[in-house]
Amino acid sequence: MTHPAWPRGGWAVATAALLLMLTLPGPARTQEVEPPSDTRLDELYRTASLWQVGSNVEKVETARKALIAYGTPAVRYVLGKLDTDRTLELRAIQAVIDGVGATTAVPLLLPLLESSKPNVRRNAIDLCAQLKAGEAVEPIAKSLDDPAFILPAIRALGELGVAEAVPRILPALKNERETVRIAACTSLGKLKDPRAVPDLIAALEDPLATVRYPAQWALGALGTAATESCAQALSGARPRSRLHLVQVLASCGDGPAMAALQKLLKDEDWAVRGFAVAGLARFSEPAAMQTTLKGMLQTEEHPFVRGKLEEALKADR
Repeated sequence: MTHPAWPRGGWAVATAALLLMLTLPGPARTQEVEPPSDTRLDELYRTASLWQVGSNVEKVETARKALIAYGTPAVRYVLGKLDTDRTLELRAIQAVIDGVGATTAVPLLLPLLESSKPNVRRNAIDLCAQLKAGEAVEPIAKSLDDPAFILPAIRALGELGVAEAVPRILPALKNERETVRIAACTSLGKLKDPRAVPDLIAALEDPLATVRYPAQWALGALGTAATESCAQALSGARPRSRLHLVQVLASCGDGPAMAALQKLLKDEDWAVRGFAVAGLARFSEPAAMQTTLKGMLQTEEHPFVRGKLEEALKADR
């Protein structure tokens, strides 16, 4: 007999509905990894820091993945190991930090940027750069005033890709240390901010070629943002920097660069003429340059320039 409170077949429907509710999957649950013991972390860290060759390849990878799975406890642990200059340890630390990610690691890294321990501070700077931690720009910039940390700080600021770092790096182009000036050029080239163009052009007058060429590369990396200024700088530049300026223009190929290179085909400096030919040949329409280059080849006497002309004409065939 059917219960009066239910329509015919009601019990069957209710039972089926209840069974369906019980068998449907509930909300997904995140599986939590049991907090590791210090002994376990020590063991994994030792293995993760081995030389990753031969039979160690799989062991190292497995240990690093296990550390990454522990999340925050593993980050705290490896950051406690930053007072080292051992490459293998640093590789393990970098792998764990990168695997866990910036959201967890950066807040724990920021206080270490002011550590009194040189290795800790230097490695923390490098890790912030690795994680592209934009919030670390100002703390890292404070290290620019310390000769012991200016190099890693400049390199890190270039990796962070944050425009606000540019004014902090520019003074380093005049630093007394060659390596610092080189690092400043490289970082400014990576940041590609037009505000750096005048200072980079000035750096083309550096007495050391090891600085001038990174400055030239940085201007080339800026591309069209630098070509007009480089073209204008040609008229008052000294012979040494003029050669770098023409190579910047020869690497860009936009309108102002091509116009400036055309004028340089009759320059008194044979090296300038040669690089102008190379730049024009690289970016001009072959037919448009054939007549000009063939005519120049008839009168050009310097072997370097003739070589560039012959290369350009051969490439156009």
